[in-house]
Amino acid sequence: MAKQGLNPKAAGLSIGILCAVSMIFFSLWVIAVGTGQEVVSMIAAFYFGYSTTLTGTILGAIYGFIDGFVGGYVFVWLYNRLL
Repeated sequence: MAKQGLNPKAAGLSIGILCAVSMIFFSLWVIAVGTGQEVVSMIAAFYFGYSTTLTGTILGAIYGFIDGFVGGYVFVWLYNRLL
């Protein structure tokens, strides 16, 4: 029986989109509610240019997509190798 595995590109894309949308919703939450500035400061230490402005939110979404894509791709690739 042939060994079937998960598709690393599809997993990376889906996790990347999830992370990007999460960053957008988090930024909107901080703007709307006003809590979470400490977390924004911690994220900004890793994501250069991230803030609760429109440009910062877009940059955060891009960074989130890249991190999610790479993390999801590597995780599924390793999973398939160990399967």
